[in-house]
Amino acid sequence: MAASAPTAAPYARLEKPPAYRWWILVANMLAYGQFFLTVQVVNAFSSTVQAEWHLAAADLALLTTVTLAGYALASGIGGKLEKRFGARRTVVGGIAANVVLGLLFPTAGSAYAGMIVLRFLQGVAGGCIASSVVSSTVLWFPVRQRGLAQGLLMGVLGFGFALASLCAPLLLDAGMTWQFAAAVLVVAPGAAIAAVYAVSVRDLGAVYPGADSLADLLPVDGRAAAAGTSGTETAGTSEAGACDPRAGATGARTSAVAADAKAVPPDAGSRSQPRPRTMAQARHRLRFWAAIVVGFVNGWLTYGFSTLLPPLLTGDLGFSGDAVAGITSATFVITLVASPVGGILSDRVFGGRRWPVLLIGNAVSAVTLAVVPFAPHVLVTGVLVGAYASVSLCCGTFWTLPSELVQPSVAAESTGFVTAVANIGSVLTGFVIGALVDATASALPALYLCVALAALSAAACPLIRQ
Repeated sequence: MAASAPTAAPYARLEKPPAYRWWILVANMLAYGQFFLTVQVVNAFSSTVQAEWHLAAADLALLTTVTLAGYALASGIGGKLEKRFGARRTVVGGIAANVVLGLLFPTAGSAYAGMIVLRFLQGVAGGCIASSVVSSTVLWFPVRQRGLAQGLLMGVLGFGFALASLCAPLLLDAGMTWQFAAAVLVVAPGAAIAAVYAVSVRDLGAVYPGADSLADLLPVDGRAAAAGTSGTETAGTSEAGACDPRAGATGARTSAVAADAKAVPPDAGSRSQPRPRTMAQARHRLRFWAAIVVGFVNGWLTYGFSTLLPPLLTGDLGFSGDAVAGITSATFVITLVASPVGGILSDRVFGGRRWPVLLIGNAVSAVTLAVVPFAPHVLVTGVLVGAYASVSLCCGTFWTLPSELVQPSVAAESTGFVTAVANIGSVLTGFVIGALVDATASALPALYLCVALAALSAAACPLIRQ
């Protein structure tokens, strides 16, 4: 049952975070999961689609890749839309567009070219949804809870994939065409989620007028300040927010903000700088681009495993088809656990700093992937689960950064920009890995490319040092 929104109040300091933030997270998880169900929906009917349209594997893959391409291209636009219209309107509009496009599957999607167009446009709708849910989740949570919140949000990606795959054969057995069944999977949950979101979700600024971030309203977290984290935001170093007369800041509040600012340790002359107020300023920060490198690699590895594992396990390691299915399932299920765990580590163990968890995750991914060709068969599943768990460890942790590296007022634009650039990795991974496998008749070169990218990402992590 939907939680009710708290009564709007003037911009004022809160003693503790409102429980309503958890409903915001649940609603965002529903919206995010519905989009990734849409991403997976054609793959769920892959054998039927190939048989009906006589498609090569590359042509079938394009029906999903084109959705991810639309997602990457539109993410920047989604951030701008959220800044102008708010997260609620942007998310509801994105889901509604996705539902309308799903309704066209049985008609406009009855031919390959028509389905390509519909799938691309669904990716565009997804870019609007994702930018809004990622940035609004961060801004509704205190610094030391953001990693967990984003970890839970990113973990739902795997649930969306699994739900599409689970329901597809049941709908086909009921006598539906695959286009009609795919429409049902997109439209039924999408319409319900859009309605719930529109009725029950309110933007932060509507609930707490004048606030850019929930952290502006909370007491200063001295431990976060001492750690030099985005406790700068906890203290309200959205400078406009901390000193704005609307905040009703007391002398003690002002002193606490000043003390917190002094507590932030220097970072080669850059960490002590105020966070960028505009995207133009952000694009001149090294840490911003280092974060994008990490995001690119995370997108590459998150989506690349599904392309890499089948040829690696069958062609290079000699596993049977049944064994490959079991290993692949075990590998991907781990994201539901690892993504929130990574967020908890960054929140609690590292005091709100994200880069140590990202460094650990990428370093472990590089090492475990490099070990796969030399591991005994009985250990391969464990090694691959460890490798993908390390990738997933970074997912929720990373997606707090686009909002935390800038002022809250441009968090949505930052998230959209980082999503657009970083997700080029998710778009390219299927093409590049598939091409390498075809060119070399082996998945090992593609595997070692993934190792090199994970190592590059690990090297970029200390540059973030927020």
